[in-house]
Amino acid sequence: MRRSIKNSWSGWKNLLIISRKNSYINSIFYSILSSFLLLIIILKINLIITISLFIVVCFINFINYRFWILLFLFFSILFLALVIYNLFFLQHQNTIVNGNYELIKNTSKTLIFKHKNIYFQIYNKKEQFEINQNIEFKNIFYIKGILQKIKNTNLFNYRNQIFFKLNLIEIKFVGSYVNNDFIFHKNNIVKEYLNIIVLNKYTNSSNIYKKLFDLNIIHFFTISGFHFNLIYFFSSFVLKKIKIKQPYNELISILFLIIYLLIIGFKISAIRATLFIILIFLNKNFLNNKFNKISLLSISAFIMVIYNPYLFLSYSFILSYVITLIILITINLFKNFNFYIKSIFIILIAHFSSTLIIHTFQEKYNFFSIFIQILISPFISINFILSIFLFKTNKLIEKIIIYFDNFLSLLNKSSFYINFKVLDEICIFLHFGFIFLYKIKNLQLKS
Repeated sequence: MRRSIKNSWSGWKNLLIISRKNSYINSIFYSILSSFLLLIIILKINLIITISLFIVVCFINFINYRFWILLFLFFSILFLALVIYNLFFLQHQNTIVNGNYELIKNTSKTLIFKHKNIYFQIYNKKEQFEINQNIEFKNIFYIKGILQKIKNTNLFNYRNQIFFKLNLIEIKFVGSYVNNDFIFHKNNIVKEYLNIIVLNKYTNSSNIYKKLFDLNIIHFFTISGFHFNLIYFFSSFVLKKIKIKQPYNELISILFLIIYLLIIGFKISAIRATLFIILIFLNKNFLNNKFNKISLLSISAFIMVIYNPYLFLSYSFILSYVITLIILITINLFKNFNFYIKSIFIILIAHFSSTLIIHTFQEKYNFFSIFIQILISPFISINFILSIFLFKTNKLIEKIIIYFDNFLSLLNKSSFYINFKVLDEICIFLHFGFIFLYKIKNLQLKS
């Protein structure tokens, strides 16, 4: 028994000694992760879990002084960003709101509007307004009231950036007006698909959205890092074929991404993909590949959280960054396997990760979703590229989308569904367990 305990301690001691030899670059991911955990502790969210994870991360990096230096640096910057961000909000306390405002979002309890980049909510009495849910229309309200900071903020407020409520004096529904920021087509099915694929505009109540959601493939259609990577690699390839050499073809492709980002309105996953691609470009062409991709992903997350310290609590941020991180770790863990086995592990582990996260807030699961994703992902990739560059070519796109929609309807009818929900604690511990496995394996390889 004593020998077992002694051997166990000796193993951990060796790992800690090895971790001391890590460079600053190898410490970036864990120091940024720890700074995020400290920020969550300050916000008093899931304190027991967060403190436990913070202690474990610090213990694994205990002897690595570079980790502590970077943790101090990154957290100081994040804390300063949080203070500045909150000071910005405080100046809007008791601001008078008086005018016409577009409805941004409505829930069962609230109406959400935006005033000078500040989101605020109004309590929505049942059946007080008949709101047009069609995304082709903007719902305009006349509102008069005083902005008040919400005292007891919760995860809903953090994730949706809603920190103000309106002490209402008057509210009137002005009317619904045509939304010109929209792709129009004579065929309603084609029109809806094009707006989802090209502009990332959709309504949760539409039949097409529900079908894609039930098939667990909505993430393939709504704009994400997957689509931005497709645009980047496709445009880089085409530019290279027309004799534009590297790195100029990559630089032009990045400019395409930035323009597209402006068009669709800075979606979190799209910003993540663009930042990540820019950092990879800089690392390859100016820094001689000194940083690994996990460090670059961490830096892109850090940049986004500096801009908005509450962003890392949103589901979009969590899904985008965690799944990308899990894919990068899986590639690293199985790098010595052949291409096909490695690809199978990447697909399975990424699907398991996304399922865990998604099922913390929804229950319905398509039992065949992973097979459906593997089956249709090549077709979706081709369809996306064609839709982006040829959406004005009505007949070609119309035929492709209608055939594809019929195929998806057939898959939806033959699907089998089960209902389950995953506890937040289980989801968090399983993901961190995978991250720690990666850390331990890396340290063992260096021993």
